[in-house]
Amino acid sequence: MKLIGNICFAVFVIWAASFFFNSEAKDLPSNEALISQFEKQNILNGNEWKKGSIVEGVQVYSARTAGNSIKSSWLLGVKQVGVISVSSKTDPALSKKDALSTCHKLVQGVMARDVRDDYDIVARVFKYALDSEPVDNTKRDAEIIDGYKFEVQMGPIASNLYSYACTMKPK
Repeated sequence: MKLIGNICFAVFVIWAASFFFNSEAKDLPSNEALISQFEKQNILNGNEWKKGSIVEGVQVYSARTAGNSIKSSWLLGVKQVGVISVSSKTDPALSKKDALSTCHKLVQGVMARDVRDDYDIVARVFKYALDSEPVDNTKRDAEIIDGYKFEVQMGPIASNLYSYACTMKPK
């Protein structure tokens, strides 16, 4: 009986682990395709992206946006897409809400869709990062979204400024 219990437990552990390790890693679309996806999702217009350097044969792009409480810098890089938002500490509740929205827009643009499940994952990662213990003054958390690693990092960058960074890359 003990042997059957151990076998059942081992099968359960393998089955549960397959959910975490079985999702396929995906390459990001080209930066030009990402620009089109961001435009189709009404996040950033194609003309808002500025060409940067060519790194490892890939054209890098950046864009800047300003909201009510945060200013954001977007990057389409080599094997990584990200946004860094900076806010003053005068209204932290609004800053967190705006940063969460910006992170969701990043996922929305990369995935070329606007679905509730993606927002729920972004909100969960954001909350877990907020609740985490800081390491080197930075709080962070990550999760896999359809083969991409989505990571949130946040922390103070000056006495009156706070930074929120969200990235997506192949897992």
